[in-house]
Amino acid sequence: MSVWYRKIKVAETQEDLLNVCKLRYHVYVDELKRDNYNYIDNVKRILEDDLDNVDGVVNLMVNSPENKDADITLAGCARLHVPVPEKYNEMFGILDKGLFPGSTINDFAFFSRFMVKAEFRGRNGATDAIYEQCYIQAREMGAKYLML
Repeated sequence: MSVWYRKIKVAETQEDLLNVCKLRYHVYVDELKRDNYNYIDNVKRILEDDLDNVDGVVNLMVNSPENKDADITLAGCARLHVPVPEKYNEMFGILDKGLFPGSTINDFAFFSRFMVKAEFRGRNGATDAIYEQCYIQAREMGAKYLML
């Protein structure tokens, strides 16, 4: 049995980030028909926003086992933030010492833009493997809590 979905890597180059943004566009716009975002580029067919360019952000990605679509080469991706972007602190109660006694801002991670191409959703392992790698990456970055 192939374990292609376990070969998750950090997007390190501009080309990697472009592939992540193409998959996001494909899932949000092509599959889900959600095109009401101001950060969608319909000409380049990418979805990239301000949180892609802040300190502490890492994009994880896994390549498709077979490239049926030459333009969308990824099976899945997720964006991980350590620390959590400030605008989410209140929503998650991160600064509430009653909820998280003894914690600091850097103890928290948040993932967003978790995408899996339709053909790879389900029981093939891709979704679970990306989620697991988000947890591992967050711990490696010093986080104790992963906010969903």
